[in-house]
Amino acid sequence: MGILRDNQLIFYVDKKYDDVYEVLSNLSKDNKFEIKNLFILCASIGFRNSYKMKVEKKGKETRSSYLTPMEEAFLLNLAFTDKNISSDLDELNKYENRGSVKTVIEDYANGGMSLILENAFNDNWDGSSLNENYDHYYYDLNKYILSEIKNIPF
Repeated sequence: MGILRDNQLIFYVDKKYDDVYEVLSNLSKDNKFEIKNLFILCASIGFRNSYKMKVEKKGKETRSSYLTPMEEAFLLNLAFTDKNISSDLDELNKYENRGSVKTVIEDYANGGMSLILENAFNDNWDGSSLNENYDHYYYDLNKYILSEIKNIPF
């Protein structure tokens, strides 16, 4: 077990994104996203763009106990780089510091979802829900991810 998984944390996305997570997790069998994987993807996009948004109202949840060791290490690396988090592993491992790590990860995930909606799903997002009649979200998200990868400066 690790720092996040040992503490049995629950990561929340903002309630306003519940519909997005619901639609993307209910796509056809070959194209659907697990909520955990979508959360991690959003956190990475938010981090990549240095964009965080606070959770205003708790929505869908992801439990830290569901994370693989590699996923946990990835999320911890996002948190380590935040100026409000100590990069001292011993400090980070203290029980009283887990809330700040959790908040940073949630903020990046919400920021990432905001960017996805703005840049990938903008024509199918009305500000509160996705167009459920649209069938190409998987393609649009992959296209957006590819554009993000091409923009990496190295």
